[in-house]
Amino acid sequence: MLLKNKNKILKMKKMNFKKSALLMLLTIMFLGSCKDEPCDNILCQNDGICIDGLCDCPSGFEGEFCEEFSRQKILGDFDVTSNCMGDTSVTETWGIAASSAAFNEVLIGNFHKPALYVVATITDPNIIEIEEQLLNGSEISGSGTIEGEGQLSIQYTVIRVNPVDTTNCSVNAVRQ
Repeated sequence: MLLKNKNKILKMKKMNFKKSALLMLLTIMFLGSCKDEPCDNILCQNDGICIDGLCDCPSGFEGEFCEEFSRQKILGDFDVTSNCMGDTSVTETWGIAASSAAFNEVLIGNFHKPALYVVATITDPNIIEIEEQLLNGSEISGSGTIEGEGQLSIQYTVIRVNPVDTTNCSVNAVRQ
């Protein structure tokens, strides 16, 4: 009888050891799977994608969570100094307004000549592009940078069709 009880106790110890080992293994697996992923609590807006805990914003958006329109920082009136192919610098005023056609487009008024409006696209938080457009018999295109809140530096080309003539210009614009 004593031997029988001893065997029972050994079996129970082995069973308890197996249960304890299984419980410990499950605990380790559970705790190991609780690691936070860097993007778990990040909610990128406007089709932004979280990569390593930071939002990668699509063209036209910026901010920690892609919540800001890039164009917002350049809307308003600007004092502009332009220089075209070494001519005397000209100072004028531009008005930049949001385009209703796309969230990353702006309309620049008084561009190159009074009453001329061009469409420009914010392609990156700090890049502005003027795709080729035909205005008053001239093709206009260019690009530039957005420097902080309300400063622009743009280089553009005007190709007049009749008579044929090409003018290269550079512009520095500061919000009023």
